[in-house]
Amino acid sequence: MGGKRVVRRKISTNDDYMDKLNKLARACNYTPAEFAMKIICAALDSPPFVHSIQKKYTREGRLWVSIQRGENGKADYKIETGYEFVRQVRSIRKDRYLNFQRDKRLSISLSNEYDKKMGLLVTSLACKKAELAALILHFSLDSDQIVMQLQDIYCVQNHLRVTPLVVNGEVSYVYLSA
Repeated sequence: MGGKRVVRRKISTNDDYMDKLNKLARACNYTPAEFAMKIICAALDSPPFVHSIQKKYTREGRLWVSIQRGENGKADYKIETGYEFVRQVRSIRKDRYLNFQRDKRLSISLSNEYDKKMGLLVTSLACKKAELAALILHFSLDSDQIVMQLQDIYCVQNHLRVTPLVVNGEVSYVYLSA
């Protein structure tokens, strides 16, 4: 009777990121929402990613979340007590990953396990879960290493593989010819 419980999240994005997500999802035979969920879950299980995002966006005096591999191989989150918790709620500083026109909405489903991890991380960053999900998604779609790694794992249609190109500071995707 049970089954996995999931939490629905609505992410706001724009045409540019939605186009990138559509191209990657098409190459991997997933819907954009399913592939966005895979990207976000992979990022939440990556210790270097969690560390770098906290280092960039956490303000002084906030909680720090450390991530370690458990016995089962999954990532376990732990709140570091060496940092003093400040109750003032401030939004994270807006940069190009969060300061964008929000004209597209994407609805994703996360398991309770990943929603809990996201909850601990948003406490550290003082932001909303939807903002964190959009930040992870946009950051991942603009990273050539992450895009290529995701395609190595999930891509089933090689003629639809893309490569990220940086032109004038903007990342665009170009189809690779087989």
